[in-house]
This record gives sequence, C-alpha cells and structure tokens, in this order.
Amino acid sequence: MATGRVIGVAGISALALVLAGCAGGGNQAGAGSASSAAGGAAKSAPHDPSPASAETSGPSRSAAAPAEQPADASLPAAEKLVRSKGYTPNSDTSWPRPKDLNVIVALKSDAQTSSSQMAFFFHDGRFLGTDTATPSANMSKKAQDSTTITLSYQLYQANDPNAENTGGAADVRYHWTGSKLEPLDPIPTDDPSADHSRR
Repeated sequence: MATGRVIGVAGISALALVLAGCAGGGNQAGAGSASSAAGGAAKSAPHDPSPASAETSGPSRSAAAPAEQPADASLPAAEKLVRSKGYTPNSDTSWPRPKDLNVIVALKSDAQTSSSQMAFFFHDGRFLGTDTATPSANMSKKAQDSTTITLSYQLYQANDPNAENTGGAADVRYHWTGSKLEPLDPIPTDDPSADHSRR
C-alpha cells in the first residue's frame, strides 16, 4: 500500500514536470516564431531611396512570397509563377545562373500596350518581389551579374503620349545583399502628371 502511494506521488510529480517542460518549450518556440516573424517583416519592408512614396516605389514583396517559391530554380518554374500573377514574361528573358539573382520583365497579360510592365526578381528560385508596387510604361534589363541587376526605365514628360517618351531614361541597380533586395539608385516616380515619370 505504501509503495503504491510513493509511485502515485512520484508519477504525479513526473507528470507535473513533463507538463511544465512542455509549457516552457512551447513558450520558447512561440517566442522564436514571433522573433522570426518580426525578422521576416523587417526584411520584407521596401527600401525606398527615391522621393516618390513607398507605395509606388521600391521593391515590393508579397507577404506570401516564401509560400510562392517555385519547385525549382529553373526559368520555366519562375515564368509559371509570373503568369499566375497576371503577367506574361518577355520572350527575351535570360536566366544565366539559376542560383544567382535573376529577373523576369513581364507585361500585364490584359494590357493593350506595353505600358504595364513589372520586373519580378528571384534568387535561387525564390521569388523576392517586384521592382515597384505599380507597373512602368517601358523598361528593360540593361545589365546583370550574380548579385546586381540594372533596369533601364524610359522616362516621360507630363505631356508625352504613352507611345513616345522624351524624358530620356533612368538606370536603377537592384542589389541582393544576401538577405534582401535593395535599389541602389533613385526609382523614378510613377506619377503621369510629373516630368521624368516612368508612368
């Protein structure tokens, strides 16, 4: 009888320790997750060195970007993701090194003209985001190395028709830091009433 009570008390004590350990471990995991989520939010905030608003300039990253990773780092997988967002990749897209920083310049699928282009950035097959939150009238990839891609934006004066720009061009370098994509140059405004706009 005494032995039964000792085992019963010991069993209850062990159960209490196990439950306390689980609760402590759960809190630690929760804290780690919150810390990771906070770190992820800090990384996904757009960096905007230009005078335009953060809503229209600076790399734009979807909150669900990690879940949108293609199955592999190939160009066809990345193009499929771009199409799922309502854009058609340009036919001259190159994908020199799948593990490095790459870009797909694409036209909005329902656009009547080329005035709705966006650049979709990938690193090692993971979708990083777009060059800006709003489309540009006319842009192209100008240069690329393993960590930096230069996009050239055609610029419009306020009175220019969409079919003809007279504002020159602006080159913007987008650099992969190892943890996030950053523009190294000012991104032109998308305000069509402003001179030197990317529209």
